[in-house]
Amino acid sequence: MANENGKTVVKFLRDHEVQDEHRGTDKATWFRKGARKSLEDRSAQHFIERGIAVPAGPTKRRSKS
Repeated sequence: MANENGKTVVKFLRDHEVQDEHRGTDKATWFRKGARKSLEDRSAQHFIERGIAVPAGPTKRRSKS
């Protein structure tokens, strides 16, 4: 699941607000449904185990042409 940098790309299945001290404020961190993020393995596993995200392939980089 992880790449060579110890990160895993996940795709979020629903909107999710991170449950931390910023929850409910204008500083809250949100992951939106359909967003693909490269996360540290432990964070990725946290979201996958809770059914919030699924493993996704590596993010595709746009060419500069």
